[in-house]
Amino acid sequence: MTARAARLGAAGIALVAALLLGPAAAAAAERGYASLYDDAELAHWADRYRPGILSNLDEVLRPVLTREELRGLRDLRIDIPLRAASGHPLDFYALASGTVVLPAMSLKFLDDLSVAFAWLNRNGYSPETVQEYVGMLKYGREADFGRWPAPLRALRIPEDALKDPAVDGLSQKIFKSAVIFILLHEMGHVLHGHPGYGPLVRRADARANEAQADAFALEVMRRLPAQPTGMFLFFQLMAYAGPNRGDFDGDAAWRQAMERATHPVTPDRMRAIADILRRHADGFAVEYENRRTGRENVLFTADQIALVAETLSDPDLQKLVAMTSRRATLAGLAPRRHGEKLGAVSSSGSAAFSGTYDGSIEIQGQSFDVRLALVRDGLRVAGLFSIGAGVGELDGRIEGEKLYYSWRSGGDTGRGTMVRDGDALAGRWGYRGSADDGGAWRVRRAN
Repeated sequence: MTARAARLGAAGIALVAALLLGPAAAAAAERGYASLYDDAELAHWADRYRPGILSNLDEVLRPVLTREELRGLRDLRIDIPLRAASGHPLDFYALASGTVVLPAMSLKFLDDLSVAFAWLNRNGYSPETVQEYVGMLKYGREADFGRWPAPLRALRIPEDALKDPAVDGLSQKIFKSAVIFILLHEMGHVLHGHPGYGPLVRRADARANEAQADAFALEVMRRLPAQPTGMFLFFQLMAYAGPNRGDFDGDAAWRQAMERATHPVTPDRMRAIADILRRHADGFAVEYENRRTGRENVLFTADQIALVAETLSDPDLQKLVAMTSRRATLAGLAPRRHGEKLGAVSSSGSAAFSGTYDGSIEIQGQSFDVRLALVRDGLRVAGLFSIGAGVGELDGRIEGEKLYYSWRSGGDTGRGTMVRDGDALAGRWGYRGSADDGGAWRVRRAN
């Protein structure tokens, strides 16, 4: 990705472990994601982000604070370490000393996700792959990739994506709004002297503190005024990054976990934020050149956040999010059009067993159209296949001229083999221990 200047200026949202804490999120944070970015890259970006954050604090935010708020924030400090203490890529927090911690890795991760969303949106692709990527990080294993894949590479975003002014402009609005909301939310904790979260803090008090910090952030954004452009995207991602009904064996375990969690992203919290945006839509719309368009955009953002609340309220949707995230693979993150199950994966030149293939597969004596997306790393091949009714996974290894693989789709599993025939692949597949009792398939390279 072409280097870009640090771009901080106005309003947004926090997709952060500090706002998500629950059993699943805490477990994910403990796993560590250090390999997403190396230290040299993070040090470079910390130096680029720091001036923008500090200047916006002094020149944009402080001037709209009341005297009482300024007194309450007189000891405020901003720290930008390379990584969060938890190791999670989306972790921002305030310390009892009055220091707000904005890790460089978390800022860079948000920045990259903003670029990815903007490029996909601009080019007519579904943004669902951005959410699936976050879910893949939550449930995946670093060993499956060698090192965790950074967002732009995993989502196949071109290196020159920001040369498109529309992509650059939208990504900046999303990222700026995210960082400003994060900063203001954590400043709200400092302002009100919230004690943090631990065994001595009651769950009800902790959740009330989160609501108070949200309200402070949104009120300052309204005063600026600042567009809440990126809020809905990141709250959607919270549904993939945070604790999920699908992570628990039953309703009782889920309810017990939520009772213990001090500040998960709850439906009530999402509805409260959406309500604030609706009630003050005219105030937030002031920054837009066209006030009517601005109001419509603010209300759209509120509606999308309300949809997140509905997702969080629906156990079946929660289970679907968990299932989709667990099945996410690098091959499945290739850009795809709205409604498509699989996008096109670029191949490494003419390398066998790499890229996107279209053709037919035989199932119980009937032929179905199939798309196969393969990603090759040395002799290992991973991929996805779709016949239009769900997506299956494939994992295999090349031996000689043949690919030996295992597959999984829903509750079914099996094995199979493929051989290369020019630009085509042909082979058979089977159920469970068999590699040929299911049928045959033949596909030809699509890209």
